[in-house]
This record gives sequence, C-alpha cells and structure tokens, in this order.
Amino acid sequence: MRSWQGNATLALLMLSAAGSVFAEGVKEARIISGSYASIESTPWQAFLSIGNSRTGYYACGGIIISDDYVITAAHCVNGFSAADVRVYAGFEQLSFAGTGIAAASVKVYPDYDDEMLTGDIALVRLAEGLPSNAQPIKILLPDRQDDLDQEFVGAAQDNLYVSGWGATYTGGSVTEALLKTTMNGVSDDTCSWTKVSGAVSGELSAAYVCADQSYTAGICSGDSGGPLVWQDKDYAGDADRGYRAVGIVSFSNRNYGCGSTSSEDGFTQISTYYDWIGQNMIGGYQSPSPSFKEDIFDQSSGYNPFDNPPVEPQYPSDESDDNVVPPSSGGGGGAFGWLSFIFAGAVALRRRIPFS
Repeated sequence: MRSWQGNATLALLMLSAAGSVFAEGVKEARIISGSYASIESTPWQAFLSIGNSRTGYYACGGIIISDDYVITAAHCVNGFSAADVRVYAGFEQLSFAGTGIAAASVKVYPDYDDEMLTGDIALVRLAEGLPSNAQPIKILLPDRQDDLDQEFVGAAQDNLYVSGWGATYTGGSVTEALLKTTMNGVSDDTCSWTKVSGAVSGELSAAYVCADQSYTAGICSGDSGGPLVWQDKDYAGDADRGYRAVGIVSFSNRNYGCGSTSSEDGFTQISTYYDWIGQNMIGGYQSPSPSFKEDIFDQSSGYNPFDNPPVEPQYPSDESDDNVVPPSSGGGGGAFGWLSFIFAGAVALRRRIPFS
C-alpha cells in the first residue's frame, strides 16, 4: 500500500470509534493525568493501525525493540494478518504520523489466553526500516527481573513510565499528541490480579506486571500494546540511561474506569517471553545500543508539541516516486488529518479500539 492509500485508510480510522471491554468482564485495555511526551524522550514508541474493510479498523501502541521488530499486545493483532497491520513511529502528533511501515509478518504468542490475558504479546516484523528519529529500547532480561521485583516490594514511587495516544478519561476520545505518565510498581504479593482464591499464582505473577498510582493516573482506551518502561539503576550511567521495556499495556478494571486508584493496571511481563521473542526474530534477539538524552522520570518537564514545529517522520518508502500524499488528505502531515476518535464505552469482545 503506497502513501496516498495508507493515508486514506488512516483517515477512515478517525471517523468513528466505540470503546470495548475484554476478558473476565472487568479487564479493559485503556494515559490518565499525563503530560505531553516528546518523541526524543520516547523514541521507542510506535502506533499500530490494524484491520481491513471487513473487520473494521483498530488502533494500538507498540514497542520498538530492534530496527526490524515491534512488540505489541496479542489482543491487538490476534486474528489479523500482516497485510492488516501498519506501523507508525518517530512522531508526536497523530496529524503528522506520515505514511507508516507495512508489516512483513505478525506472530502471536501461541499460548495466548484471551480470557486470563496471559501471554498477551505479539511480535511484528517490519517490511522496511524505521524513521531516523525512532530508536529501539532494550527489553528487560530474565536475570534482571528479580531486581525489578525487589524494587516493587520496596514500594518505590513513580518508578515506571507509560506512554500512548489513548483516551484521557473513561469514555473519552484518543489524544492528538503523545502523552506520558509515571506509575508505581506493585509487588506480586500485593497485586489483586496475581491472586487466585487469595493466594499468589505463579502463572499469573509471571504473566503480569502490576502498577498503580496514589492519584488518578494510568492507562486508558487506545494505549493497549504500548510500553511500560523502568530504569535499571545499575545501568543508569550508560548511554541508554538504563531504560528497559518491562511491560506491554494489557488491561485495567472497567468497573472502576480509567486511572482509578481502586485497582491496579495490568501489563504483560516481557521478560517471561524473552525466549519466545528471540526464537521468532530472524537472527535471534540482539540487544540494541540506543542513546537516550532525556530523563523520562523528570516531572518538571513542560514540553508542549504545539509550541514547536511538528515532528514529521521520514520513512524509507517516502523517497519513492509513487509515494506522494494528496493535498486533500487533511490537515498537518495528512495521515491523521481527520481526527475524531470517540469511545462510546459499549461492551464488546475486544479491548482494541475499533474504527469503522
């Protein structure tokens, strides 16, 4: 699909939307109390458009883990082929998402459970390279998971970073600009999602990372598949500042709505699926060597993308002669010129966000 076709498809995604619920009747994938995030501070963030004219279209987040691969939530892409998925990166405002990248392959974790939301992870291989301002982030290695868990037991505050274009309140519309917020890691012994009949389940504690906040903050509709990032203090002096992708946005409790302090948000624990990720990447998983300049946990940052020239990614295919965006495709960079995501809050069988 070349540029004008891709932008036309994405324009259709903006025309309407209906919120949805998924699994066990209470888990719903959905950044609350967030502030604007620059792509320079969050270059590993991806946006996925998913679907076709028959199924309708959906939007999710993703995590860039190499020059060729993005991970996302299984519930975002389950049942779809590579032809139904397009990946966008290196931008802040949806109006300037650009032409995007086709998916060469999509693999869902084989033991993904759409009721318990275990194994909620999928691997997307890109058909071409990333924009130059997009960078991969290292995933947390299994042998460092204990360090993360111990920090959670110590009840450290604001030690996790989550980002996305999702709604900012229950039933709200998706945001035009990338948002971020910080959350508190919750230990397996404390998290309500890891327990069965009051006892901690080894299977569930391995599947989930739990996080909450003492004020209204967290994930909301449209953030599914996006990154949860932690700083490994032992590597804070490295060029990548020790930032590690530790979770994938998976679910929250629909009974309480977005950003509630009454229930934890759930994320797929990436380290549990490290072997599967490596086995399904061509050449195996090779830890990248990114360089990150900004302190993503610095709450004093007052960045506003609307006070700056828009960041417009340059994809490799943009250099093709047939890759011309028609001037009628809408405002800004064209891809998301008709922005009107609306979440009706209707109960459905998916947590990905539909556009029809």
